[in-house]
Amino acid sequence: MPLAVGTFLCGFTVLLFTLVQELFYIFIIFFFWGLFRSAIFGPSRGFIAAGAPVGKKTTRLAIVTAIIAVSSSLGALPSGFIAETWGFKTVFYFSATVSFLGGLLVLWGYRNTIPVKYKLRGRFKLKLNKESKALTLQCLVTAFQFFGLGVIVAFLPLLVTGRTGVSMAEVGILVSVRGLVAMLFSIPMGMLADRIGTRIMMFFGLLITALAMAAFSFAGSFAAFVFIVVLYNIGYTAFSPAALSLFSSSSPPDRQGTAMGFYGAICENTGIVAGSAVGGFIWSAWGGQAAFMSGAAASLIGAFIFILFIKLNVNSCN
Repeated sequence: MPLAVGTFLCGFTVLLFTLVQELFYIFIIFFFWGLFRSAIFGPSRGFIAAGAPVGKKTTRLAIVTAIIAVSSSLGALPSGFIAETWGFKTVFYFSATVSFLGGLLVLWGYRNTIPVKYKLRGRFKLKLNKESKALTLQCLVTAFQFFGLGVIVAFLPLLVTGRTGVSMAEVGILVSVRGLVAMLFSIPMGMLADRIGTRIMMFFGLLITALAMAAFSFAGSFAAFVFIVVLYNIGYTAFSPAALSLFSSSSPPDRQGTAMGFYGAICENTGIVAGSAVGGFIWSAWGGQAAFMSGAAASLIGAFIFILFIKLNVNSCN
């Protein structure tokens, strides 16, 4: 039900962008669009996590990351060409149509799905109480990691066009490269995390994204931006599925949707919103280079907090 609501209402909300021009109403539409989109990610991740076999959870959650990435790529790649050829409103019509089709697929695909009930709530509730501090630290690490993503989503097109003078179509290609790399690397990174450990992959991802955010600050050509986007998404795919799996493993099996929804809304989105907002103030005060360096600093801070998270998690298991 949440998936159907999210897809159909997202489609209707996107259509509203074609009817208004005032900034105040655009902000309101963005608010409700984000609200309805949130009904998709938590339940879908929770459904996958609850049914994942032992030792394969990170790989299964990486599949979700890959699907999100490929859908973003397929949306970003033609959007610049559509906007330049038929105007911006056509982009919103196209997006709404895809959302409606997604809603129909949800209704068709889940019509015979039977929910599975779990009876392990008490044991996992005790485990959650013991690990609450560690989970709080993990959530904080994720927020710092996704701070950089907030900067990228809001300001990378502005930085690229300002330094290289490329067209909207080329910016769309750059965004598509980001999604395609995430699609290609998500599942292999998930498999690697299942083999060598989620914590190792998370720490690796934090360091790689910090390096990429710093590199954005000094890039001066379109080719350099493409290379750094690839580097950033290697770090992103190393971190995100592993972090999802670790958070899911500490949550009750019958509350996976709630846990994944909390992780996405509080841990991930807090970082993205903070990155967009704080990055804007930093850009206004000290320029684009400082804004992207703040993303690098956030990932490094997340790495230091992650060391505390590992120590606390190990102590809680002793």
